[in-house]
Amino acid sequence: MMIRPAELAAIKAGTVDLAFRRWAKPRVVIGTRMRTSVGLLEVTSVEKAGRITAEDARRAGAPSLKALREALAARPDDPARRIGLAYAGPDPREALREAIPTAHELAEINAPGEAGRRFGVRRPGPARLWT
Repeated sequence: MMIRPAELAAIKAGTVDLAFRRWAKPRVVIGTRMRTSVGLLEVTSVEKAGRITAEDARRAGAPSLKALREALAARPDDPARRIGLAYAGPDPREALREAIPTAHELAEINAPGEAGRRFGVRRPGPARLWT
């Protein structure tokens, strides 16, 4: 789901908590967490929009109800969907970037076996001797 940077910042600030999209079928499900440039966003609801009000437009960050309707007019054959969004916290990868692996974690990464295979460590074997 594409969200403009200004809308991402407003979702993080708590001033925007809705998005509207025209989709033939929903492309996100409730509980989905999306990694974005401002952190994690969680989908809190997905439903057919029905009647859209000026309050809905404000909650979606649109300048006006008319502007929101014009934006949704691009795909008139698909139903409009109301998607509830909430800021779910910072991206957990940021904390991992700052953390230095312990000796135990490094040994696990470098060890042959399931964890080692996950990180590209391979055990030399007969099939690898000539390749």
